[in-house]
Amino acid sequence: MTLFGAFAALSAITSLAAFFWSLNIPLKETRPMPGPVKASFWIFIASLFAAGGALILQAPIFPWALNPDSSVVFGCIFLGDAFYFLYGMFRPNWHNALGQLLSFLAYDLVLILPFVGLISTIEPDRLVNLIVYTAVLMYSGGLVVYYLFINPQTRFGSSSS
Repeated sequence: MTLFGAFAALSAITSLAAFFWSLNIPLKETRPMPGPVKASFWIFIASLFAAGGALILQAPIFPWALNPDSSVVFGCIFLGDAFYFLYGMFRPNWHNALGQLLSFLAYDLVLILPFVGLISTIEPDRLVNLIVYTAVLMYSGGLVVYYLFINPQTRFGSSSS
């Protein structure tokens, strides 16, 4: 086993131990996860598992060409994201939804303008991939904006009491 492999295995074991330890920490948040967020998360989970698996198998689903190693890395990232959303579904309260929505906010802010900018220069055989990816970004961005900034029960500054 290489030094990198040993470090990766140790990191995985440490992360798993921290995960099981953290299950005993009570959450102070009592608000449930809103129904539309819950339904969206199930769709994201299925999509992330499908896209992650396809990327690991090096299917050309990205809006641009990936080298084989990058495809596998992105696939693993997507699978990790799927598990992050899945965890929130086993403890479906606002506390768990908030973290995922904040990560979407950062992801969407970084990617939406560059993706929209690609529409006029994309290779024709990758246009559908770009449209699907951009639509997901727009949907998740709308979900984030509504639940973090508009909905009176969940927007920043609201409380569980």
